[in-house]
Amino acid sequence: MKNKLLYAYLAFSIIISGLSFSSCKDEPEGALYDFGGKDYVSFQKESELFAISSDTEEIIVDLYHLNSAISGSQVTLSAAFDDETTADIFTIPSQLSFTNTKAPVKIAINRDLIDVAQVYSFTITVTGGTEVSPLPSGIGSITVTVKSLLTYDELGEGLFSSEFFEETWPVDVLLAREAEVYRCKELYEEGYDIDFIVTESNEVIVPEQPAWE
Repeated sequence: MKNKLLYAYLAFSIIISGLSFSSCKDEPEGALYDFGGKDYVSFQKESELFAISSDTEEIIVDLYHLNSAISGSQVTLSAAFDDETTADIFTIPSQLSFTNTKAPVKIAINRDLIDVAQVYSFTITVTGGTEVSPLPSGIGSITVTVKSLLTYDELGEGLFSSEFFEETWPVDVLLAREAEVYRCKELYEEGYDIDFIVTESNEVIVPEQPAWE
């Protein structure tokens, strides 16, 4: 056992030494990878959740280009919306130009059409111009989810039955002042609440949650 620990320690030390040695070298200017003189773009992640206040009129998703030695790269964007209402609320630019390592995709919000009880979702995709990175980490589409920040009051204690865990446990339930949106405090894990919506037809909707990010 001691020999295994010693080998592990030596391997770890070698890795650390290698990293320290590499960091002492002069860093090359320009691209981190050799793309053959081309530039590529990528989103940082495949999805992003925004919780907006009542005066939020714009949200921003960053798109990155990977060859810092090239400037002026351009891309064409398209958007796919869950429904027509969502398309009327959010306006996405169709083209972007890079003057830095990233370009902000500025998404305008029509506040007059926002229903604070609803959660909206749409997908932005790079469809033309500079190509998406061929690296495994290259991301050409991002799904954006938008919900409203609400004010919650304590409603009482309820019982939650989980089919997955085959258990039932008590949970503190809150109700939003602005809409029929309920919150179960730390339903599965400490620090992570779960929100759900009850529609006028008593349909229960569980939208995208911060706990799932």
